[in-house]
Parts: sequence; C-alpha cells; structure tokens
Amino acid sequence: MTELGKYIDFHATKDSGEDFDARFVANGDGQILLNKTTGGNGDGTLKANLLGNASSADYATETLFNKAQWVSLTNLDQNTWYPVVSMNSIPYEGLRHIKCNVQLNGGSKPSWSTHGGGFTVNLDLLVTAGGWGTTSSNSICLDNFYSWTTSNANPAGYSQMGRGSVAVFWLRGGGQYRLYADWDANWQLKTSTYTNCDQSVSPTTSYPGVSINRSTITADINGNATIATTGVRDYNNANNTIKIGWSGADLDANTLAYVAGYTSDMKIHTASKNGVRSWLGNGVSASG
Repeated sequence: MTELGKYIDFHATKDSGEDFDARFVANGDGQILLNKTTGGNGDGTLKANLLGNASSADYATETLFNKAQWVSLTNLDQNTWYPVVSMNSIPYEGLRHIKCNVQLNGGSKPSWSTHGGGFTVNLDLLVTAGGWGTTSSNSICLDNFYSWTTSNANPAGYSQMGRGSVAVFWLRGGGQYRLYADWDANWQLKTSTYTNCDQSVSPTTSYPGVSINRSTITADINGNATIATTGVRDYNNANNTIKIGWSGADLDANTLAYVAGYTSDMKIHTASKNGVRSWLGNGVSASG
C-alpha cells in the first residue's frame, strides 16, 4: 500500500503495525532519502534491475581517478610555466593520487615540441595534505618522464601550497594536458598570482621542478640504485652518514685520521695507526 503527501510511504501489508515500512522523504538540499522502520529505524536499501548499459552511468566503468580534466594552455606564452591549482584541497586521508599525462595525444603541438604528435609527459604522484603543519606533506613521485621537447625541458612540475593543502601542477604554455586526481580536485589554471592562506604562486619563466618532501619507504627492492646522493649509512650507527669523496686536496699528516680496511665478516671499517700496527705484526712496525 502506498500513501502520498509530503512524503511517500510504503507498507509491506495493509495491516502493518508500523506507521510505514519504507518512506521516501525530500530534504531541503533537494535529495530524496529512503528511511525504514522494519528491522529497526535507519536508512533503507533500494533494490532494482536497471535497464540500459552500466557504461552510461558516470562512474560505473571507471573510478573518479580515471576521469581526466583537460587543461589547455595553447594560447599562452610558450616559455612560461603556469600554476594549475586544485581549488578543492587535498583530502586529509593520507596519500592521495594525482597525475599529469600526455603521450603524443594532447591535441597540441607547441613550438618547443619535436614530434608531429606534440610531446609526452607523465608526472605521477602520491601526495599528502600539509594543512598548516598537520603533516610534513610527505609525498612519493611514481614517475617523472617526458620526451619530445627541445633543450630537454620538462613541460610539467609539481609543488604544494602547504598551508591550504593545495596541489599545484606547473604546466608549460602552448600545450594541452590531462590532469587526474582521486578526489574532485577542480583544477584551475592561473595566469596571474594566486594566493591561498597567505601563500602565493605565480607564472614563472624558469622550470619549477618537482618539489616534494620525500616519504620514507621501507621495502625490499630488486635492482641497483644508480647513485647515492648523500652518503653511506654507518652500519654501527644509523644516525651517521659517511661521505665518500675523490676531488679536492690530498690528505696529509694533519688531515689523515684513519685508513679503512675490511673486517673478517667483510665490512669496511676505520683502522687507526695502532690498529694497523697490530695487523702488520711479526715484528713489522708502522712509522709515526
């Protein structure tokens, strides 16, 4: 049985003891809510067989992250990188996924591109909202690849306006780009200074780079690192970083404090003069 009025009531049976078993109610936000009394008050469940293809629904065949937002800079200065900001801040929910992607399919061919199809860029990141020091904005750059550009110039960079947790892609003028986020970022191009929480970004003629605070990753990684940029960690004290150098003046009696040698378990360790004397043994002594 159905009742019509300010709301629509449904009764499972004519003599139901409840005021209603299910009720559609329109609220002030223009939403229609389904309430129930059977099995306890709360939200009801709507079950139905839907006609048509699931692909016609907004997000039936793809997640929100897979829905690209196109940003066109084709009419802007081609020697300038412009900030494209997330008007909706990075959510306070740990690492969130964003990406800028064009693979010779952006529909633009700026003067700085070198391929008939334009250029390629794939800047893929996991980012954390800073929120006025709520976190350190630690982030992970999954991929920072580009090609088919003159002077080996990267057309895309990234930074965050940490106070307002605003994600910022820096995109070079002349191109057209696809931007992605796993929330409704609402990317907006800024052609002049943009300020949020007293922090500002402005178009720049110098490549801004990819500016992030790097997350700490604990993992077993296959393969070899190309280069260690800061040094080697002391195996006896994780707080010590050992720097290895080649350039500069030679060591002398005033600057040489230790030499290095292998331990019996194949570790490299410092050796003092006395340590070397002891190792030489058999009546052989070290001078000095």
